[in-house]
Amino acid sequence: MAFPLAKGLFSAAAIQSGACIASTLADAKEKGDFYISGIGCRVGGAVDEASCLRAKDARTLVESAFTGSPLEGGVVSMDWQPTIDGTGGVLPDDPLLLISRGQHNHVPVIVGSNTDEMSIQVPANVTAQMVQAQALFFIPIPKNS
Repeated sequence: MAFPLAKGLFSAAAIQSGACIASTLADAKEKGDFYISGIGCRVGGAVDEASCLRAKDARTLVESAFTGSPLEGGVVSMDWQPTIDGTGGVLPDDPLLLISRGQHNHVPVIVGSNTDEMSIQVPANVTAQMVQAQALFFIPIPKNS
């Protein structure tokens, strides 16, 4: 919904199992550099780094991406997500801001969640009220005018 180049390519959207967030280009580059260094592919140039990554097996690439806990202070880590390119072509700004300003592809939307999704990673002391409060904080309900 937030990608201008996708206009007219779909007639409806479903928002499921994800957040409406994106990284800045600077943050994405920093994360990429950290990942490349951590997997041992910081070899002195984009072509060399790409060749090094291509030589790794899939298991190594995936395991290297998830070295820490997916929870950071009780919040699920979302290290890999779309990146704001700032050019206006692919992803010009934060998706939530684009949608809140009405600068998105206007199509019918359904929003859902999965029962017990990621429940194994949620601390035992999290209550239903805490989940609801967090959802309302991140997904404000528009006031009718």
